[in-house]
Amino acid sequence: MTIFNPPKFVTRSLIGTVGLSAIAFSGMTESVKAANFQGSFSVPGVPVQTVVFDKYDANGNEIETGTFTTEMEDISFNLQIPDLGTVMVREDPNKVSSGKTTVNDTGDGNFQIEDSYFDIYTQLSLDGGTTWLDSVDANGNSAPMRVELAQAPNPSSNQFGCISSNHFLPPDCGGYWSQFHSWFWIIDPQTNNLIATIHLSNVFHFGFSNVNRVALPNLDQREIFISEVQVDVEVEMVPEPLTILGSFTALGFGTFFKRKVGKKAQQDKA
Repeated sequence: MTIFNPPKFVTRSLIGTVGLSAIAFSGMTESVKAANFQGSFSVPGVPVQTVVFDKYDANGNEIETGTFTTEMEDISFNLQIPDLGTVMVREDPNKVSSGKTTVNDTGDGNFQIEDSYFDIYTQLSLDGGTTWLDSVDANGNSAPMRVELAQAPNPSSNQFGCISSNHFLPPDCGGYWSQFHSWFWIIDPQTNNLIATIHLSNVFHFGFSNVNRVALPNLDQREIFISEVQVDVEVEMVPEPLTILGSFTALGFGTFFKRKVGKKAQQDKA
């Protein structure tokens, strides 16, 4: 959190992580690629972008603590997998991925995140973004995945110099960890059989760098910064099992989210 003068204007950079489950009904080309997959994989660096809309009371004063309704506006990244190619993942731009965040005043000049979660609708593409597949539940119905922030159990030093982790704002070190579950089910359209799954888990986010703040209308502000994300990836082939377990580090994790302003506050600001 960065506090400007006057102190009523406060911006917060909170971290959201995305969970997703998607069925990929791939064409023959993708099916063949998946069946032949072997090797390592990585995620390229992408910028983290956060949009926060501050909340005001009837007197025009910014509300610094409490439980706020939030929305994950955008999150996207690519997986580069040998033989399978580029797997694109994004937040569904046509649905609202809402959540809540609770911030408390510790009384010593610090603000602390008490709780934060998002219900995120996600989409997956295997053809460079031409076709997008919706996230689904176990029954194949469109559904979001809930993700919650948690204090990282064992934060370590990295290029940002992070050696500790807490929920204080601003989260300069970050160090937030979450169970990040993502299932990509790749199905052969001719046999309708599951031929491969891609599972992502154990996300560890930490660090903020190169922060760039851009003022928006109505005292809103966009923050663009770089962070580091580590996540485990498991690829399993079906029916001939081939499991490759690895870990990659991604510089950057694309996120947008906003705090919704109540109707009364909007009217008072108008």
